Amino acid sequence: MLVTWGCLIGLLSGGLCLAAFSLSLNSITGIPRAKLGQGFKLLRWRAVLIFAGFGLLGGYLSSEIRSPWLSSDMNLLAVTGVLAATALLMALAMVDLVERRLPDQLNLALLALGLTWHLATGSPISDSLLGILVGGGVTLLLAILGPLGMGDVKLSAALGALLGYSFILYGLALGVLFGGIAAIVLLISQKLDRKDYMAYGPYLAAGGWLFWIIVLL
Repeated sequence: MLVTWGCLIGLLSGGLCLAAFSLSLNSITGIPRAKLGQGFKLLRWRAVLIFAGFGLLGGYLSSEIRSPWLSSDMNLLAVTGVLAATALLMALAMVDLVERRLPDQLNLALLALGLTWHLATGSPISDSLLGILVGGGVTLLLAILGPLGMGDVKLSAALGALLGYSFILYGLALGVLFGGIAAIVLLISQKLDRKDYMAYGPYLAAGGWLFWIIVLL
């Protein structure tokens, strides 16, 4: 029964991801309903894969997740939080790939979710606040040097709220590794020039998310 609920929450989270993506696109104008329709049209068959992926992820997490701060009867709450964070991170990654920007409203939503996660799980809120400072501070230095933009800084701060001070550096390191590998592949395949701007948000999001899931499981 718990797995069924997890799948349903996963499907709802897939809808949240697609809605957040569509409504955040500056390249699509119109009223919210029109933007939603055009966003789904832009993704086409990929939208079905996103729904299916979130449904499967929800079912899997509902049977496997074991957070040290949550008792077994709160597993469904943990699954909901993880899926909501996953939806926001994927929406951020997709917008960055399409428009080369990371919307402030999605970063703020992720930051708020990170703080709420720590409060709900009984983890020290100071860990989340320090994570914001460390995540944002480290990437701000990188942005000053050139490789990253301010959107990446805000995303890293939001990831810091989610992962906390204890794990944010590991998550960022994994994201930088993913981004470096992707850059090498794109350069070798000549799909990216040394002077071209590369969307780094998807790799930071993937690294932070993956390390968070590893810690939870």
